[in-house]
Amino acid sequence: MIKPFQAIYGARNSAHDLLFWDNPNEQPPRSLLGLTDKPPGLLSPQDIWWPAFGCGPIDDWWGMWWVTPDNSAKRKGMVRSKVMLWKRCDVHKVNDLLPFIEDISDRTFIAKETECSLLLATSKALISSDEHQLIALQESNLGYPLLVGLLWKHLWPSAKGSFSTRYGINPPQGTNRQRSCTFYCVPQSHINQWKTENVDVVTDIIDTVDRGVLYLANGNDYTIEKILSEYPPKRAQLKIMSMIARCADRLDMFTQQPTVERALTLLRTLVALYPEKNDATNLKCDALKFISTNIDETHKDRILGLANLDGNSLPSTTLLELPLSKTCGKLFKTLPPENMQPFFKRTSDEEVQTWWKNCIQEELKKTIQEATMSAQRRLLSWLGQDNSLVLLSLIPSDESTEKYLVDSASKNELTANNIKNIQSFAIEMKWSKLFAWCLLNDNSIEDPLVELNKVFGRNSRGHGYLIQHLPIESLVNEILTGSQNVTFEETASRTKNSPDIFLNLDINTSAVMKLWLAHIKAGGAPWPLGIDKEIYARAYLDELMLSNVSDVVNYIAKGIAHAVLHHPKRCSIWALIPRKERECLAREVADAYIISHTETGIDNQQETVLADKIIEKINGKSNIEGTLLLRVLSWPRHFTENMIIKWVDKLPMSQWTIFSKSLGEMIYQHHWITVAEHIYSKCFDTSLSYEQKYIPAILEFVEFLDILKQFRVKCVSNVTLHLAPSELVLVVATIGSTLACNELEEIWIRAGGKIGELKHSNYPNENWLDAATKAEEGKLKSGLLGLVEQLLLSYPYNKDLLEIKNILKN
Repeated sequence: MIKPFQAIYGARNSAHDLLFWDNPNEQPPRSLLGLTDKPPGLLSPQDIWWPAFGCGPIDDWWGMWWVTPDNSAKRKGMVRSKVMLWKRCDVHKVNDLLPFIEDISDRTFIAKETECSLLLATSKALISSDEHQLIALQESNLGYPLLVGLLWKHLWPSAKGSFSTRYGINPPQGTNRQRSCTFYCVPQSHINQWKTENVDVVTDIIDTVDRGVLYLANGNDYTIEKILSEYPPKRAQLKIMSMIARCADRLDMFTQQPTVERALTLLRTLVALYPEKNDATNLKCDALKFISTNIDETHKDRILGLANLDGNSLPSTTLLELPLSKTCGKLFKTLPPENMQPFFKRTSDEEVQTWWKNCIQEELKKTIQEATMSAQRRLLSWLGQDNSLVLLSLIPSDESTEKYLVDSASKNELTANNIKNIQSFAIEMKWSKLFAWCLLNDNSIEDPLVELNKVFGRNSRGHGYLIQHLPIESLVNEILTGSQNVTFEETASRTKNSPDIFLNLDINTSAVMKLWLAHIKAGGAPWPLGIDKEIYARAYLDELMLSNVSDVVNYIAKGIAHAVLHHPKRCSIWALIPRKERECLAREVADAYIISHTETGIDNQQETVLADKIIEKINGKSNIEGTLLLRVLSWPRHFTENMIIKWVDKLPMSQWTIFSKSLGEMIYQHHWITVAEHIYSKCFDTSLSYEQKYIPAILEFVEFLDILKQFRVKCVSNVTLHLAPSELVLVVATIGSTLACNELEEIWIRAGGKIGELKHSNYPNENWLDAATKAEEGKLKSGLLGLVEQLLLSYPYNKDLLEIKNILKN
């Protein structure tokens, strides 16, 4: 066991200084003077900080120190520290640090008498924490040195030389976030100060641990022990313990059941852990030999996996090159073309290892140059793969080869990406026909003709091929972008069989409008299923206002009728259209007006053709909706009352309750007395029964009726009657002359009157008016009521008389 040099620091002349050093040949590191003093930080009198143990590299040394209060010193707060130092290059020879810790503590620390509850948790933190994250643990002042001693036993040489710990009061300050100490031990009273984002505070609560953590804590792992003893890593970071554990896992799996995949996985881990070619050569060679012996065409992914295997980290690549070439020679003849893409991609990747790239390229060359039909078919499929330009130098560029590839391309299923790759290849080979085929089958190309001409010009073989095979969508795109390669008429000859093309076009652009008009003239359907007729119709009307495009009106009249009806300049449209087309359009707009429910006015002077068509269609209908009737009657146009009566009679009975009042108002407004009398006659039949649905209309124009009709209307309506005596006299006279024109004398005598008081003329209505007036003036004792009661004796069920009797009594 290699012995350390020892030093003692303590109080001298009221200052902390070196008191003892047992190496006369050289001085201890100057930084020990600070490390062996009382730990920096704010401490309360109750805080017991001692013993403060620490360790770590110091210049060319590696040391540990034990700091306790010096109560014998004259100055308060002084400490006494013991130090042990090893040369850093020799410290890895110290297998067990615990005896030295016991010695430096003057046997106040005895390892066998204590336990370390944080060993597993600390091991996990050391392996998994971020490099910029401090690690702090709350442990007893004696448990902490034990933890250091236990961890030390399982460190490899480079890790031992970098291992360091401190007893910390406050977290270190500064902008440098790189961890400078393996971990800190913090007293319980100050642990909360360390709970920050940049600190991993270790507790004894741990969920799961991996193989590396277990080994660092207890060392019971044969494979890891073998790896560290036979092939100790040169890196000192404890984080690589997880990589060492993975290496042990993969080495165990490969040893138990070797496969190519497991060998390659192990080899990758070895290269990552030991990047220098002469490190761990035995393990690397074992894996390489197994791969070279057992790899075959079933291991495509494994072959690709070798592409980034750093040859500089391997003892030799020759172990792999020959079996790899042999295997790829078989694989490339049977592999589906889409599965060749990774090989092309990696062959052109600068990051791929040169030894692998050279091997693959040589086998591709041999496979392509086979003079067989199967090789030609395989070539086409390969051209569609990514990075296929690697094949350029291997293919003849003659015209017959291009023709064969175009014919083959038409018979093969290729993806969009395949076509893109073939297109790039065709450019490099100067194959315009194959390039044209690619343009036709590349949905991302907006204008194939333009693209072809940019690369090969109009006189290339590909230009004629493109015109013959261009899809209708591309033709439309050409014409809409102002291309001179195709005319509107040529495009329309294609759209007439594919009218759905207009579903995705903006009719408000001039080119689309021209194409649509040409399409209609060519016999194409103007309104394919799903098209927005309203937008197209409005756009057409705007165009009609600007130019002479009325020659298609007969074909689209029905479709544009609604837009015409609601157009703000509808009155101006009729003059722009020839007579025949105008008549056709007016018929369709009239239909639209009839089914419309909007308040759309008709200018009778400027739109006579439309108004006439509407009236013509109304006259031909068996019934007329109320809204339509009211709209038409509101026009500034003269209608004969006989025509209005015909229309009124076509109003459905069910709608009279809805439109009765509005219709009555309009009759009153226009003073349509004949119409008013007609509606009254529809309401009251000869038996004086009535239809309630007509009453709201009649109430609006009731003053157009004679007094008896007015009286009847008011009687059957909910209107309260307030009739003047003169009005009652007139009503009674009218009823009497109607019901009993020759019975006046008899009824007058029954009422108590004298026959000489009556007027005797040749007009019954005058005689009855005279009698009713005299009865009201008192010639009859019971007045007008007496005359009415005597009439009721002769006509007891007359409703008018009954109503008048009630009025007179009240």
